[in-house]
Amino acid sequence: MQRKPSRIQPLAPPAAYKTYAVKVPPTSMRPATCSEVECDPYLNGWEMLVNAADAAVLHAVRTSGRPFVETLDETGQWVTFAFTAGVGCRTPSLHRIQAGPEIYVARGGDWRGNPTGVIRRHAGPRDFVEDFGEHQLKIIDEIKKG
Repeated sequence: MQRKPSRIQPLAPPAAYKTYAVKVPPTSMRPATCSEVECDPYLNGWEMLVNAADAAVLHAVRTSGRPFVETLDETGQWVTFAFTAGVGCRTPSLHRIQAGPEIYVARGGDWRGNPTGVIRRHAGPRDFVEDFGEHQLKIIDEIKKG
């Protein structure tokens, strides 16, 4: 179950706001290796505890091609496979890294919607920051007016 974000109720209608966002589209992501993302198991090593009766898992680990140290507990029920730092983790297919540019967007409205319909995709970070700064100056001017 996904939790809804906790938000402060704005004082003005959505049209009184402007939202800025830097997004990375899925097309700007690519699969990555453990070393590229510096995942914790790759950097520090990791262990896997397997029931000694689970022949299929034991076989899969032993024939995985990954170097490990195998120890059996005193009861003979559990096998621990210890993988040293530098050995890839168990879920390398989940690693992704940014390979393309971000998208810099300013749009009318806030989380409740964009009643103005204004959406501006900036050419790059410089334009984005300039627009944001100009918008802040407008807010300061409005505050000064009272």
